[in-house]
Amino acid sequence: MERPQIRRLIGIGLMTVVTVVGIVGLKSAYGDEFARLTPFSLMVSASVIALDHRLWNRSFLIRCIFIFISGFIIEDMGVRTGLIFGHYSYGYSLGWKADGIPLIIGLNWLVLSYSAWHVTKLIRIPPALIPFAGALLMTGLDYLLEPFAVRFHLWRWNGAIPVQNYIAWLLLSGLFIGTIRSKQDPRINITAVYYLFLQIIFFVCV
Repeated sequence: MERPQIRRLIGIGLMTVVTVVGIVGLKSAYGDEFARLTPFSLMVSASVIALDHRLWNRSFLIRCIFIFISGFIIEDMGVRTGLIFGHYSYGYSLGWKADGIPLIIGLNWLVLSYSAWHVTKLIRIPPALIPFAGALLMTGLDYLLEPFAVRFHLWRWNGAIPVQNYIAWLLLSGLFIGTIRSKQDPRINITAVYYLFLQIIFFVCV
C-alpha cells in the first residue's frame, strides 16, 4: 500500500473516532462540555482533508482564502442586520470570537463547500449544475444541523428558524462551490466525501 493511501486511511480512521466519541459524549451528562470541542473536531477534519488534497497552487489557495474570509464577513453581516439568514446570534460552543462571530465559522464554510464539491464528482451531471447540486446537499445538511446547533448553544434564533435561512444557505453554498471547484482537479478527495457522510451520520444520531 502506497504512503498516500496509508495516510488517507489513518485520517479517515481519526475522523471516525472523533465523530463516534462526539456522539457518545454529546448523549452523556457532559453534552455541553463535549459541544465545546466542536472547533477542535472541525480543525482535525480540515487538516485531514487538506492532507488528502493534491493540486496545491496559488489559484487554489486564493479561492480558499476568499471563501474563508467571505464566510466570516457574511456571518458578521447576518448577525448585525438579520437580512441574510434571519435574526440569530452565536452562543459559546464555537470558541473564540471576533465581533461576536466565531473565528472558526469561515473554516466551516470552506470545508463544507470543498467537501460538497467533491461529492458532486461522484454523480454524472452537467458541469453547470455542480454548484446547484452541491448547494442542495449543503442546505440539507444545515437542516439536520439546526436542531443540534440550538440545543448545544452553537447559535440561537430569535423565534422559529426562518425559510430565509435555507434560501441563504442555498445561494451562498452555490456561490462558494462555484468558487472552489476547478476543472484542473478531476481527482475525488475521498476523505472530503467521507467527512460529509460522517456529518450526516453525526447530526442524525445526536
